[in-house]
Amino acid sequence: MSTSESNSHVKTTGEGKHTCGGATPKWAAIVDDQLIPMPRRQLVSVVIYEQARVPADQVLLRDHNSPNDPVIMRDDLVDLALGNVFYSAPACDVKARDVCSGPAKLGYVVDDRWEVVIPPEQTGRTIRDLFALPSDFDLLRDYESPVDQPITVADSALFADGPVMRTQKRHGELFIIVNLQRKTPADGVKPVMTGREIALLAYRDPEQTEVSKLEDSSKRGIPLTEIVHIQCGDKFEVLRKNVVAGFEDSRVLREIGLLQVGGGKVAFLPAPDGAVIYHDVPVRKGHVVEVTDVLVKVPPGYPASFIDCAFLPQGSPLLGLVPGKPQETASIGGRGWTRVSVHPHHGNGVGWDKDLHGFHTYFGEVLSWLAK
Repeated sequence: MSTSESNSHVKTTGEGKHTCGGATPKWAAIVDDQLIPMPRRQLVSVVIYEQARVPADQVLLRDHNSPNDPVIMRDDLVDLALGNVFYSAPACDVKARDVCSGPAKLGYVVDDRWEVVIPPEQTGRTIRDLFALPSDFDLLRDYESPVDQPITVADSALFADGPVMRTQKRHGELFIIVNLQRKTPADGVKPVMTGREIALLAYRDPEQTEVSKLEDSSKRGIPLTEIVHIQCGDKFEVLRKNVVAGFEDSRVLREIGLLQVGGGKVAFLPAPDGAVIYHDVPVRKGHVVEVTDVLVKVPPGYPASFIDCAFLPQGSPLLGLVPGKPQETASIGGRGWTRVSVHPHHGNGVGWDKDLHGFHTYFGEVLSWLAK
């Protein structure tokens, strides 16, 4: 086996992964920019030499776009899943070289057209984009069989599972309705689907969903593992189980505790008020007051939802002088407050990161706001 066979980044799944009625996927090599069909994934390299008609005084190199591209001799055992793009060079010009550690070029083939990529972890969507396939054409992995494997946009198109594909024009497009939205094969609809695959049409995390098929005036629950034979126009409802409608006091208390350790005067008003009060926050030197209290509401679904706006005490002389338009007045915690339209995590502000930001970091945004 040549050096290149043992130093590739490509993950393989075994010779001829059987996913279509026991048939094996078709393979091809690209030699000197010429597409050459290959009989199988693993073969003795002399087959590539002969089918590409490489002259006797030349050798093949696997293309890694590197000065150390590995030389493939005529008696080497080659696994095309480790890279199927080759070029020839005069044998006398090929010198000793170091081990090649760079990724090999990978040639995908669709309808006898080829494109070269580096990442082997492709999907139906990335292949469709790569070849600019029309939306009314289905993509199928080409097998040594009358039955080929459909690949939807959400399906894996791993290189090692076979890079040779074809398209098929769609007639009478299959579609279903999910949460009142029309979904087609371009979205991942197939003649036979599991409940999980239907859920994926609506949410990224199907494990946190409940799927139902709407039938006349009733609906039938579908387990994620159930196999569903799709009929054109079927209607489904996908509901998310982990709806976030409140917040946990413990998270807010932990965050304001970080400020209290540093000497900050911060109070938490639990539900139904759901707010944090920063007491005696410094204001820009020379302003109408030296310090002020600032109230910030805990947003529904926090920390998935970002903290926004701030409230100044009702009648504060800072209203209209600090950035942000004064808005409604509300009674919170037995005290009057006026909301000010200030948005640190919106628009051109700092993007909200629930694992980084919180009421402890929002205090810095309040300081910056009052320093203007």
